[in-house]
Amino acid sequence: MDLLELLGTTADGAFVSNGEHRIIFWNKQAEHILGYPSSEVMSRPCNEVMCGRDRSGNLVCQSNCMEIGAARRGDPIPTHDLLVRAADGRVIWLNVSNLFIPSTSEAKPPTIVHLFREVTVQRERELLVSQVLVSLRRLLSLEGEGANAVASAAALPRELTRREAEVLGLLCEGTSARGIAERLVISLPTARKHIQNVLDKLGVHSRLEALAYVSKHRLLDHPLLQRTVDVERQPNGAREREEELNEEESNAIGR
Repeated sequence: MDLLELLGTTADGAFVSNGEHRIIFWNKQAEHILGYPSSEVMSRPCNEVMCGRDRSGNLVCQSNCMEIGAARRGDPIPTHDLLVRAADGRVIWLNVSNLFIPSTSEAKPPTIVHLFREVTVQRERELLVSQVLVSLRRLLSLEGEGANAVASAAALPRELTRREAEVLGLLCEGTSARGIAERLVISLPTARKHIQNVLDKLGVHSRLEALAYVSKHRLLDHPLLQRTVDVERQPNGAREREEELNEEESNAIGR
């Protein structure tokens, strides 16, 4: 079975773009997810068909997109989410991953296989949770405005590391796992690991319960929960150093 036959049987949407960035294959699941029949998209530039944007609304799919640049350099592209418009006008989220097939000519970029699945429900649920957390935090802040200043400076659990305290602060702001990864310049799996560690150490099972814990112990204004990270000023290699620190960090709060 060749590659195109294999892509035709996958449960994910799939399309292939050639060295000129034009679509040369579009499977049935891609038709099902986006509503565009193969006859309508074949030979068209992939960026014109997808017109994908990131979560900030910035246009990602362009004639010289990051996939093309990475393909020319031979660099891998992390799985990422795109906001696209389906044929029926619906705006949906896709989680996209890419495979590169090297070109026989150095003058042309590799052929790119794009695999995607719809994650609209997950993203909308994540957004709703973030909005609820932001609203609750505002209400709890207003509720505690007249609280004793000493009480508001209560100590965080000693088991929490400084990084986990930062993660907790971002959770209380309603920041998603992906947003935490971006703010702290760490990978998404690492961000999720930190979140789970925070929940475990607080003895809670959800973000809402974590916010309730912070509110109950009057920790909303704790300095470590308010700490921000200037991502743009992180030096080159910060992500790699963060990954090492995640395994070795032992500077628990209060030591």
